[in-house]
Formats: sequence, C-alpha cells, structure tokens
Amino acid sequence: MTEYISQLNSMSKEKQQESIESLIDDTSHEIPESEAASSLIATTNATGWVTDECSVIEYKLFESSCVVQVDFVLSGDAEEDDMGMSGTRISGTATATIDVNKRVTYDEVSGEVERD
Repeated sequence: MTEYISQLNSMSKEKQQESIESLIDDTSHEIPESEAASSLIATTNATGWVTDECSVIEYKLFESSCVVQVDFVLSGDAEEDDMGMSGTRISGTATATIDVNKRVTYDEVSGEVERD
C-alpha cells in the first residue's frame, strides 16, 4: 500500500481537501474519547458524549504526517444528580494528526462547555 501522505502529495488541492475531510468525518467520533477532551468533559455531569459537528479549518502536509486543525461540537446527555455541574455541549478546536498509515490522533483539544 502506498503511504497515505505520498498519496495526498500526488493529489490536487481539491482532492487533498476531500480526502482529508472524509478521513476526519470517519474518525471525528474519537474526539470525545481522546485524552485531551476528557478534562473538558470532566467538568460536566453529562454522559454519552458524541461528536455532532466537525469541520476542517486548515491542514498542512509534512514528510510523514498531515496536521489538521478542526472545529467541533460535542454533545452529551444530562444526568440528574446533585453534583452541581452542568453542560451538555462543548464547542472547540482540536489538532488531528494523520500518519502515513491513515491513523488519526486528536490532541490539543480546547473548547468551552456551554452551561445549562
């Protein structure tokens, strides 16, 4: 299999964008599961976090990776308890790194919890 980054480099800018957006769409469900998002999620009493929206802001190709900046919106289900914490939506940005084998990791997650 040809390395994914080499494939991207051989594509037009339009095709690169389409390919990267498709891969981000396929993996954006991993954002709430990432270590970087856990600190934001921990400030709420919601569970069942999912990615509602995710869009590519920009990307940069390197020799062995592609670094992608994304905007996202996460949502969770409110839990009824006395924890005093609230929030069922998080809006933010993240850095996705795509390696030569098309593995995507999400880190540098930042955002704000929308409080109820």
